[in-house]
Formats: sequence, C-alpha cells, structure tokens
Amino acid sequence: MKDFLAGKPLPPKRWASFTAPALVIVGGNSEPFFHDGAQALVDDMSNARRYILEGQDHAVAPAALAPILMEFFQS
Repeated sequence: MKDFLAGKPLPPKRWASFTAPALVIVGGNSEPFFHDGAQALVDDMSNARRYILEGQDHAVAPAALAPILMEFFQS
C-alpha cells in the first residue's frame, strides 16, 4: 500500500480483478482516513467485506483480531 499513502484517492478499479474473498478490517477508533481507505478497497473489490473492530485503533490488539480472522478463514 506504500504507493497509495499520499492521501490521494485509490486508482479506479485498481483491485477490481481481485475476486478471492477478502476481509478489510479497520479499528473503530482509527482516524477517518483509515475508514475511508478501507471502504474504498471494499467498494473496488467484488468479494470483499468490511469489518470494524470497535474499541480498537490502527494498532489492533491480537486478542481482538484473532477471533475475527479465525471466523473469516473458517467460513
């Protein structure tokens, strides 16, 4: 993502060909630009969903993240 961290919108359809299931996670307490970026990814990918980890910021606690990842990979 390094090339896309300049505050500019994501290039349209940049990830549109990515069809594998994807889970885009953002901390509920994260800055608004993290939420905007997560939504932009979900909007561009056909098989992605967004999950907000309430009470977390960008430095998500492993104990909060693990159950979400386990559920996603088991589904």
